[in-house]
Amino acid sequence: MSIIIFGGNGFIGRNLLDALLCRSGKRQRIVVASRSVPNDLFFLQKSDDLVFVNLSESAENIARLAVDKGVTTAIYAIGEGSPRSDDAGFEGAALCFEKSFLRFLDFLKLKVIDTVYYFSSSGALRSFSQPIFALELVEPLESCYMARKAYHEMMLACVAKRLNIKLRILRLPNVYGLYHTSEIQGLVNIVLRNCLRGNPVNIYTNFETKRNYVFAGDLARSMVSLIENHDVNDSYYYFFSSRSRTIKEVTDSIKEIFPNIALTNMLSESLNGECIESSGRKNFLTHETPFGEAIARTMEWEQGAQSCVENLRS
Repeated sequence: MSIIIFGGNGFIGRNLLDALLCRSGKRQRIVVASRSVPNDLFFLQKSDDLVFVNLSESAENIARLAVDKGVTTAIYAIGEGSPRSDDAGFEGAALCFEKSFLRFLDFLKLKVIDTVYYFSSSGALRSFSQPIFALELVEPLESCYMARKAYHEMMLACVAKRLNIKLRILRLPNVYGLYHTSEIQGLVNIVLRNCLRGNPVNIYTNFETKRNYVFAGDLARSMVSLIENHDVNDSYYYFFSSRSRTIKEVTDSIKEIFPNIALTNMLSESLNGECIESSGRKNFLTHETPFGEAIARTMEWEQGAQSCVENLRS
């Protein structure tokens, strides 16, 4: 297996990298295109089978490295929830996201890849059952985020069709877990982080709203299984847990760990959305950690990450 991961040091990308590195006894070459090398993997960066390249490199340089390593599969795992220090909030994160996506398109146009896996949103674009070759919206797009996702899928579909690239769009629900660093997205991680800091937690969603939550480690392991399964030849995949949970169920699980934390519901109106498991679409999540255990593992990681930050500051 030879793969390049765009965003391999990000939230989903780093979980995917861990899952790939745990494939015991199987030869693989992984190129990680990211803005930095993970500190705990720094010792591996000169390995012949794991190579890091900075996303600021030109598409031509990244393509040359991919060819040198025999890479034929690309995974795009760059999200827009983690603005860098030189960006500002949502607008900065979105701008950073767009630049990375355009660099990825330039890379694809160099024709060194035959298969692309693209992480997208299940909730924002649930009305689309396949990659968008002709953008005909069944429902109006309600946010800039939804518009960007629809635009990206349309662009990827057009490029893939023109270059004869196999496009695999992976629709995800709400993902939480290890390596999540965003301060503007991700209910589970942000609530746990504020609990560890001793801050009061304000929930800006009605407690009865239902969402589907997937542990990032389970998603990554399922993704590796999908890549290894050469018999699967769809272009559209859903990953979701066995059932959705209300916001209250999620916060109650967290309150079992932090019983004294103050959680405040800031909205009164009902915002119940469509439950993903009722859509009747095939689920490709092959691993599912019990919710309480996944929350505990996420909390342990958040605790370690906070201790690391505090040590650096001191």
